[in-house]
Amino acid sequence: MGTEQQSLAVLFSLCSSEDHVLACSKLGFLYLWDISTALSYDVPKVQTADDYLRSKISKPREKMTSPIRKFRLDSRAIYAMETFENKVFIGASNGLRVLNWEDLTSLEKRVEALAEVSSPCFQYPNGARGPPTEVNSIAIEKKTARCYGALGCPLLAEWDANTLQLIRSYEGHSQYLLDCAVQEYQIATGSEDGTIRIWDSRSGKCSFVLDPRETRSEAEPPRKKRKLSRKTQHSWISCVDLHETKHSLLSGGSFGRQYLLWDLGQRDVLKSLPIDCIPQVGILNRDLTCFTGENSSRIRHWTRDSSNLYVNMELKTSMRSIWDIHPLGSNLLVCGTSPTVDLFVKPFSSARKLTIYSQEELDKK
Repeated sequence: MGTEQQSLAVLFSLCSSEDHVLACSKLGFLYLWDISTALSYDVPKVQTADDYLRSKISKPREKMTSPIRKFRLDSRAIYAMETFENKVFIGASNGLRVLNWEDLTSLEKRVEALAEVSSPCFQYPNGARGPPTEVNSIAIEKKTARCYGALGCPLLAEWDANTLQLIRSYEGHSQYLLDCAVQEYQIATGSEDGTIRIWDSRSGKCSFVLDPRETRSEAEPPRKKRKLSRKTQHSWISCVDLHETKHSLLSGGSFGRQYLLWDLGQRDVLKSLPIDCIPQVGILNRDLTCFTGENSSRIRHWTRDSSNLYVNMELKTSMRSIWDIHPLGSNLLVCGTSPTVDLFVKPFSSARKLTIYSQEELDKK
């Protein structure tokens, strides 16, 4: 069956059902845990990444939850996952795959894709059509049963989440996409071209474009623009998330060591959330608080004080870099460059550990 070496363990994305958590990896593995097992034991004090590594060779060792199932789905990376009803949508190097939760959780069953899912092909300026590319991010709008995929080309794909048929593609970016988010008919995409596009799924057209290097979007009338931060020749948008009201958006990218909270009505930046590393993932909550993860071992929980200023509370993980943050009820799941998934339970304190290793492998370490 094979396994991943600790030095190569990079978990890119998480999704969950009522009772289970699923993680995908850089080397094409899927790991499934029973969430109730991880919630059933107490945890030790907060550890740094170095403390965690030392604890693996010391006694007594902290309690870890091993996966109830693990297998290799692909020989290449799996980048993204989302859940819709009884399906798991998986974005991989060779496109979109869809699995059944029942097949995953019934340990005797063999896991097979429900159907072949077609992806659009991008036509380059010279007329050549490229092959379908990887799916870097997935967003699902459950009210309309639509699945959106940020592709490894300048296209956003839209599928019917029930029939798995390709509906359309959205074209406008000049470089490949890194992230996408959706709230009802409003879609946001972040691209390697350094811009954010807001789309309307009712018309299939781009509503407006935001450039984080400037405080106004391309859709604004010509005017003198104020620089937000230094402009670089190469820029990208690493993450986007839409608020449920469709009035606000959180983004991170190469335009400075900061996250930006946008007012989409004004098409301008409302707040800047400064950090000291490269932004990689951001979650915008219903109450406009935020969870952010960066190229470090820290999770930041941004809340507003009495003066309406954002302050952050840091959560320490055992990871070298954060790749995904997954709220699960009142709990928080985090994965990244580490052989573990961290489970924080409110009130946030030390993390429970979900490890990719079986109990036998742990006993040998």
